[in-house]
Amino acid sequence: MIYSTPPVRIAAWTKQLCAPGPEPRSSRRSAHIGAMVSIASLVLYVTWRVAHTLPAGGWNRSVAWMLIAFETVPIFGLVIMQPHCGTSTASRHRH
Repeated sequence: MIYSTPPVRIAAWTKQLCAPGPEPRSSRRSAHIGAMVSIASLVLYVTWRVAHTLPAGGWNRSVAWMLIAFETVPIFGLVIMQPHCGTSTASRHRH
């Protein structure tokens, strides 16, 4: 016995989609500024956590340091994902 699948219906608005065009410089600049602001915010937050919220000692302090280490993980991801100045996406992926 051969089973056939019903035809897939695609939404009508998909016909209006075109191939992506070049990204405007202002859009890229806004994205880079947003990334830099998020990195600065995370660094300031972690600095505040270390300076003002650590317990005096004991196992609570060890747990607090583990939480701070976990909270710093996004900083590394943001810094690594930052494109190098003057290089396009295509040139970075052409290895």
